[in-house]
Amino acid sequence: MTDLGTNAGRCSRKELWHQLANAINLVAKQDQISWTVFGIFWAANALLLGSLATREVGPNRSTAILVALAGVLTCSVWSVIQKRAVDFKSFYDAVIHRLEAQLLGGNLDVALSGRLNDKLLHTHVRGLGARSLMKLCPFLALVAWLVALKYFVFFFS
Repeated sequence: MTDLGTNAGRCSRKELWHQLANAINLVAKQDQISWTVFGIFWAANALLLGSLATREVGPNRSTAILVALAGVLTCSVWSVIQKRAVDFKSFYDAVIHRLEAQLLGGNLDVALSGRLNDKLLHTHVRGLGARSLMKLCPFLALVAWLVALKYFVFFFS
């Protein structure tokens, strides 16, 4: 394996621009994957939650415990898959950062990389980042299912 920093000098500018386009496409695809995973797992959690409210009196204790355990399992899997998807997006962003630094030199005010063009980024993008939200939501849903499980095991009548 070779390091981009070592080989960047051996590639032509045309090849580097081509790699930058490839990296930008990969970020877009990975972003789509991340949001798809996010949506699918929220839907799965909603279905599980909805299954607890199927009767007027609610589910029996053993059914509720099984559904809560399924919720815990779903959130655990979601967390691992979502983290990996977001981490790949971060990797592709790092590649873009390195390619743009090599190609743009001092003209960083047109860089797409937030690390290179941080002043413009922070002027227009504020608040909780999507990546943080994507990593936080599975954890929050997991905590909610664990609380529900504790309720169904110890306090369900």
